Amino acid sequence: MYVSILTGRVAKENWVPLERSFEKEVTKRPPKGLMDSYLVQSEDDPASWQVVSIWATKAEFKDFEKTEQANVFVELLCDGGTVPNRLGYVTVGRYERV
Repeated sequence: MYVSILTGRVAKENWVPLERSFEKEVTKRPPKGLMDSYLVQSEDDPASWQVVSIWATKAEFKDFEKTEQANVFVELLCDGGTVPNRLGYVTVGRYERV
């Protein structure tokens, strides 16, 4: 598995558009290889948001990263005046409650 975390600052007037875009682009049209994804907002710094995505493989994430769908989130996370940061992680352990 491969984990991607996109972090950025979002102006308050774009919180709802970001939530709607996540619903439209991820929940209703999940890209190939996406296993799980979360849109999270900091309680301590509400302008700080992350899109945390879990992919089946790094290759499938890299294919997605080149698409227009990936750019939607980057653009929305740019609106706070900063360039969003994306970090990738290789999964080395996992726990799942069943």
